[in-house]
Amino acid sequence: MSTHRLVASIAFAAAATFTVHGATAASLGYGNFLGEFSGNPLLEWKVEDALTPAPFTTLDLHYLGGWSKYLEIGEPDFLVNATAYGKKIGGEWDYDGFATWTEAIGTPGQDNTQMFLAMQYDHVYSVFHYPHVAPGDEGLFSTSATATGAPLSTASNGKPYGLNYLVAYWAETPAPVPVPPAIVLLISGIAALFGVARRKRGTTPDAMTATA
Repeated sequence: MSTHRLVASIAFAAAATFTVHGATAASLGYGNFLGEFSGNPLLEWKVEDALTPAPFTTLDLHYLGGWSKYLEIGEPDFLVNATAYGKKIGGEWDYDGFATWTEAIGTPGQDNTQMFLAMQYDHVYSVFHYPHVAPGDEGLFSTSATATGAPLSTASNGKPYGLNYLVAYWAETPAPVPVPPAIVLLISGIAALFGVARRKRGTTPDAMTATA
């Protein structure tokens, strides 16, 4: 772990003591599955590269916190309470945010943010995205494809892998908002109408001259 991350992690842990729950807490479920990748999700640039080019082309991840079998630090708080075949495969997280003074050292404070949760198991990791997370919100995580509905790697006979560790990131860039197809068609139609009107305006003087 780098010195910067260690200092940030200590500050995050200290700040958690001063946080409060938001008034509009929500249960966010398992989030949006973004893919399964190889490599080390403890390196934010690795996760950024894995999630680009689309739709996160301007993604800039910042470390929030994490969980392993030996240590938990930062946010959110992880409760690993789901097991299968004697392995820890999932649980729930609770996000409290951070004391506002920690924004200067790189936290979202008590502001709403988007969270990227990387779960490392076997030789791969998967990333789940929670576009809007507020202090007090909670969610779920699991390596079970049956639970999440995502195409996660499984051991023989479809058994879920046990968790090795979890790491959470936040991003300042607003979550991409997909444009509904109907809106795209409407905009295209309006643009086409303007094009037709412009062509008509451009040809009218020539037609009048020819008539004269």
